[in-house]
Amino acid sequence: MKTSAACCFGGIILCIGLSLRAAGSSQIQLVGSADPVVALAGDNVILPCYLEPNVSAVDMMVEWTRSDLKPQRVHLYREGRDSDGEQLPSYRGRTSLFKEELKNSNVSLKLTGVTLSDAGDYKCFIPTLKETTIPLIVGVVSQPVISINGTKDWGVVLKCDSGGWYPQPELEWLDSHGNVLSATEPTETSNSTETEMNPEGRYTVRRYVTVRNTDNNRFTCRVVQPQINQTRETQIHVPAKKNLDLQTKLDTEERIRQHVEEKDESGSNRVEMMEMQPLLGPGSETERGGRQAVDALEDQEREEGRQAVDALEDQEREEGRQAVDALEDQEREEGRQAVDALEDQEREEGRQAVDALEDQEREEGRQAVDALEDQEREEGRQAVDALEDQEAT
Repeated sequence: MKTSAACCFGGIILCIGLSLRAAGSSQIQLVGSADPVVALAGDNVILPCYLEPNVSAVDMMVEWTRSDLKPQRVHLYREGRDSDGEQLPSYRGRTSLFKEELKNSNVSLKLTGVTLSDAGDYKCFIPTLKETTIPLIVGVVSQPVISINGTKDWGVVLKCDSGGWYPQPELEWLDSHGNVLSATEPTETSNSTETEMNPEGRYTVRRYVTVRNTDNNRFTCRVVQPQINQTRETQIHVPAKKNLDLQTKLDTEERIRQHVEEKDESGSNRVEMMEMQPLLGPGSETERGGRQAVDALEDQEREEGRQAVDALEDQEREEGRQAVDALEDQEREEGRQAVDALEDQEREEGRQAVDALEDQEREEGRQAVDALEDQEREEGRQAVDALEDQEAT
């Protein structure tokens, strides 16, 4: 009864303080998240904060801050409405509480359009209660891109690039069985991943691998960021024909070398015979036959080399087109999923708002019916009393 009287005469703020003391404010606490909240740039995120035990926060003041910024205020709710006074400009229009959930002790903060600069420690605070801290980690990811960088010895050099990451990721090559490729046969890799950071603080990682024939010539570039629990992969198939073309070119060069070193019928070395050409004269059958054989082999080598280069260039163009198509498809799918998730969330919030409104209307209707019934009972009682008094007189 004393608490109710104080509420009636002391105003809303006094009522809040007395209500907390009456409930035992030392027992009420703010509870956040046990683990950091992780989000990707562009996402909408919820920073969880609740009152325990369950106490309505509708009439309380709720403040969210970041101590590493000036001013510190991210969001303020008091006297039943949001207040943007002294709010950080970068957060205006991007923060909100779940008003329909305040009565259920939920004072969580919704932050839309997350950016890298939003990362930090957020404090959830209600007067007379100990604040709680919720860390927010913001990441940026991108799809790795594979390209053929040329040849080395008898293998094909593959390059994997992935840029725009935050925090710094790790890159690795895998074979078709999911094994991480190391600097051993039948593949060779560079000893470390190349890492670059742009002026915005985002990372690009790059790594090369030299591959030879395997059972299916399929290799995967994987980029991982464990802090934000994100992984992106791109796969490439290196056709065996490409490796065979390279082998053909090497075999052709070996045949030419062996032919030049062979002895002709006269017992002279081919190189020596070419040096003796002026003595044999332009019409020498031996000279003409040897020259024609060398010309034929050189023509064959040039043609095979050209075909191998053309095949390699065609393959690289096709794989580049496929990589671009795959990236565009993935970006479209991720965009569609993001839109679907946002629509689902908006529908859920709308449903909750409708439910809350219907609950409120039902409660108000019940109270109105109760009041009407009380009034009718009172009027009936007064009429009976008046009638009894009249009969008594």
